[in-house]
Amino acid sequence: MQKTKKEKKRLMPNKTSGDSLDLIFNEVKGVIDDDATVNNYQFFLTTIAELLEHVRNTPWPDKASDFIQKFYYAYDEISAVNRYTLFREPYRMYCKMARAYYVLTNPLGKKVFQQLLEWYPFAEGKQILSTWPDNYLISQFRPIKSDHRLYFEDIRTQKRYPIMADEKEQEKNFSDLPSLFITMLVPAKDGYILDILLANEPFDLISSTIIEKMEKHQWEEYLMHWFRKNLLKLVTNLYSTCDDRPTPEFYSAHQLKGETEEHFANRLIEQDNSLRRFPQRQLLNEFFIKIIHAFPRLFAAQVNVMPLLEAVKLLFDDINLNAELHLQEHPTDFWLYLISTTLPEEAAKFRNYRL
Repeated sequence: MQKTKKEKKRLMPNKTSGDSLDLIFNEVKGVIDDDATVNNYQFFLTTIAELLEHVRNTPWPDKASDFIQKFYYAYDEISAVNRYTLFREPYRMYCKMARAYYVLTNPLGKKVFQQLLEWYPFAEGKQILSTWPDNYLISQFRPIKSDHRLYFEDIRTQKRYPIMADEKEQEKNFSDLPSLFITMLVPAKDGYILDILLANEPFDLISSTIIEKMEKHQWEEYLMHWFRKNLLKLVTNLYSTCDDRPTPEFYSAHQLKGETEEHFANRLIEQDNSLRRFPQRQLLNEFFIKIIHAFPRLFAAQVNVMPLLEAVKLLFDDINLNAELHLQEHPTDFWLYLISTTLPEEAAKFRNYRL
């Protein structure tokens, strides 16, 4: 049902107030008006997590700088690794969680949270939303399935928190979750919800002695610094010799548990010196994702991905596909045949480039 002019006017913030939050109010309202299926709780959580980004061209975020600087890296500390998706994407999500943490815990952030809550054009759920600054939880969790329901078990307290989702979504979410991760949970109507998940399976485990000694607030700050430190260490060690490292003879085509398709594609590309330097990296990443979708059964732990990388490099040359391909003798030819016949339009895009 369309809103009347009077109702729309009531939802709109006062544009003459000078309040920089007008920007985020207008953007939130636009999404709500366009999508009647918006989940009140999930959308509000996403809004506060992205709040500083939406108003970054206004004076308001400057007031948050001291708080945020405790959690962000200085640019010169990460400039060498920020070009790698394996670092850039998890770090971007980490920063997003730091911004949500600011809104829920800092005195100025809480004030802005309250302003946003009072304006928020949903009546249902406001009482629960108002408890978030007192009831949010940032911790390290493991997924637990019990009685057909998904729970996140806090490794610090061993408490289990039911995650809000229908049964079908819970089944899919459980199978996709890493075995250990950091997230922020907030209460909703029928459980808890999250907006950001930071996988940390490759990191060293945190000492139980350290965990036992910390109160909630100390644990939260320790955990966030622990994650960014280990992420930087992992990626730095992985790519420290990437410019002169030899190309491996075998590299498994297996996707890690909890690894996104974009991270998986990027990791495969990073194994080849030539592909790694290709300037249109996003185009190449998207192409690999399409290959993964097209041939999911060929991406297994025992499969060597190196022939696939060689086949992709051949797309940059003028290939005569009518020439005889030795599919049984050469895995590279087999991949080249599969790609060229299944994804011909996508493959043709690379003939205008040279490695």
